[in-house]
Amino acid sequence: MLRKVVVGLAIGWAGLLVLGFAAMYGYGALNSTYMVLEEHGHDRVTEQFTWENGDIGIEKRSRRHTAAYCDVVPENGEERQIISPRKRSGHYRYYERWFSGPATMTCEQEVRVRTGTALQVYELATSRLFQIGLAVAAAVPLGLALNWAYGLVRIRRR
Repeated sequence: MLRKVVVGLAIGWAGLLVLGFAAMYGYGALNSTYMVLEEHGHDRVTEQFTWENGDIGIEKRSRRHTAAYCDVVPENGEERQIISPRKRSGHYRYYERWFSGPATMTCEQEVRVRTGTALQVYELATSRLFQIGLAVAAAVPLGLALNWAYGLVRIRRR
């Protein structure tokens, strides 16, 4: 009876960790803004994104091996051009705020933008160290419980 309880708790712990990871990844992945292209006469630029607070991460959406250039125009501060990574790899280029107040951003290619907590949670959920640590935290108790309950690995003493 105790063995079934221990194995059930280990399976429940592993399931809880998997659900927690799925919630973190989903929160980070779904809380992003796609800046789609709009046509203004002969120009094609993305819709405006309002950058209000915190750091920002940008990633381009197209598979072309060129970077997306974005113009950031703050209310208070200097105007700058920021650049996305060249390859669409799931990694962002991070920028810290150099201005106070809100700013508007437009890009010449479609990009995905994350800011604030969603950026931090997505960065954590996609880091290999976190993923491996979570897998170990789920697998070790489960393996120990199964070994104790069913004796899959026997240690012989001389």
